[in-house]
Amino acid sequence: MMKQRLIAAVILCACGAAQAGLSDFYVAGADGRIYSVNGSSLAATEIYQVQGGLAINDIIFTGNNRMLANVTDQLIEHNMTTGTETVIFDVNDYEGEDEIFFTSGFSGTHRGDIFMSVRRIGPDLNDYIGARFDPFTSTFTELADIQSTVGGLFFDHQEIAPNRFLGADYQNDSVIVFNSASGMQLDSYDVGFSPVSFLELGADLFLLDGNGGLHTFDTDDGSTSLYGTLSGFQGDLLGAASTEVFRIPSPSGTALLGFAGLWGTRRLR
Repeated sequence: MMKQRLIAAVILCACGAAQAGLSDFYVAGADGRIYSVNGSSLAATEIYQVQGGLAINDIIFTGNNRMLANVTDQLIEHNMTTGTETVIFDVNDYEGEDEIFFTSGFSGTHRGDIFMSVRRIGPDLNDYIGARFDPFTSTFTELADIQSTVGGLFFDHQEIAPNRFLGADYQNDSVIVFNSASGMQLDSYDVGFSPVSFLELGADLFLLDGNGGLHTFDTDDGSTSLYGTLSGFQGDLLGAASTEVFRIPSPSGTALLGFAGLWGTRRLR
């Protein structure tokens, strides 16, 4: 009888864990709509729409109902309560004469700054570099040229160790691993679908596709598995963010909440 009770208890615990699902998170649509997603049901609920957000390609939650969005060539913080928008960074400020810069996917780092990839085009310039932006000092640092086979721009980035990043290569249905200091490609994984965003929830890393498919991703070998499919959104999805807070200065100079220990929970590779 005692053994039967223990087995029943284990089954109940397992069922409870399965029903608990994931932590809640956010996703962004190609039309600028931002949704809150229930981690248990994967049902999305629209909570805000970025004005002129057709060029939005990534988001990071910055706390106090604010979302940092990468919109073509700017990082813009959106207050989803008041509707006010604050430009945190504009890559156009760093263009030379007759040059055009475009920012692509971005990622918060363990250093507290933001890593992004930048396409630079000009009379004597045509490359694709990694770069860092420190929102507290407004320092923009150009890094190495990213030497990969990506046909266009990375839709998103994810830091997995110091100077080691993932790039979501939408056009080639793959995930690229590269060193941000040297720009050299370290590995490439064919995932069999077009990834648009990484999503880190606790110690687990997921890939989101444009149709709302949420896939587990193993950074050791690049293997993936469909976890589930989101519902309740319109059009295509382009970005995802956890509810962990990434710290940037407020417009008044007063800092928001802290980075929330993401680096402490990440599995180093």
